Amino acid sequence: MSDSIEITFSSTLEDMGDTARELELFLEQRGLAADKAYAVSLAFEEFATNTIKYGYKGKSGKSIRVRAEAGADFATLIIEDNGLRFDPLLDAPEPDIELSAEERDIGGLGIHLIKKLSKALSYEYVDGKNVITVEF
Repeated sequence: MSDSIEITFSSTLEDMGDTARELELFLEQRGLAADKAYAVSLAFEEFATNTIKYGYKGKSGKSIRVRAEAGADFATLIIEDNGLRFDPLLDAPEPDIELSAEERDIGGLGIHLIKKLSKALSYEYVDGKNVITVEF
């Protein structure tokens, strides 16, 4: 069984949390394996948080659109925003995972983890919008 969901939410951490719960329920209802559902949720929270904090610089009243398609053994997550242009594949610092947490520069670890957990990660800038697609 494959199905999709689309949610547009306000750029607040509270609305992001509500959307995360709705996304998790959608994935559970599609029978997606727990490890894949966790990875999808992690990717959603990482990219949505980055958009709210950095893309919109904490300004409320902006919107973020998330679309997901899922079945028992796959999921695709698409996140769109019209915040500052940011390509996570080129603009995110590559973390030095050999360093301890105290020595490591801030940033890049979440995206690094998503790259490892996903099958594919892509970025486009279309009509003034950042569009991130993650396949699991």
